[in-house]
Amino acid sequence: MEALKGILRHEVKLHIVESGLDLTDFDPTLNQLGEPVRRLKFKDWLKTVEDVTREFFDFCKRVQ
Repeated sequence: MEALKGILRHEVKLHIVESGLDLTDFDPTLNQLGEPVRRLKFKDWLKTVEDVTREFFDFCKRVQ
């Protein structure tokens, strides 16, 4: 379970940084990523969901 949480957190942080949002208030060490995710544009949010899903699927294939 911790591995899945790590994958999720990594992908979300990566997309927040790549999105070009104003990151002056963004602290990547915080556990709460809800606010930066809500500020993502829809296309960036959708790309994040797609990449997280792909990473979860790849992880499951490796574990299997």
